[in-house]
Amino acid sequence: MEALEVILEAITKAGYTPGEQIGILLDPAASEFYDAEKGKYIFKKSDKSERTSGQMVEFWADWVRQYPIISIEDGMAEDDWDGWQLDDPGAGR
Repeated sequence: MEALEVILEAITKAGYTPGEQIGILLDPAASEFYDAEKGKYIFKKSDKSERTSGQMVEFWADWVRQYPIISIEDGMAEDDWDGWQLDDPGAGR
């Protein structure tokens, strides 16, 4: 989240309004931190936490609610077929 805060600051310092004039697109390449044997996403480079596919959907949905994110490419692992079918129940709010 620190990186997103820095991006928002840079957008503002450049004279633009985040979410109105500039949106954020993410490509987290989730396949890189997906452990197929465990069926979990492991945040190896940060807090070492593990998330299920459903928890990843909630994670990304929370970010979309907090930040002007307009696109997330590769938000789930390429082989996480069940995860790709999940939906955030709060997305319609």
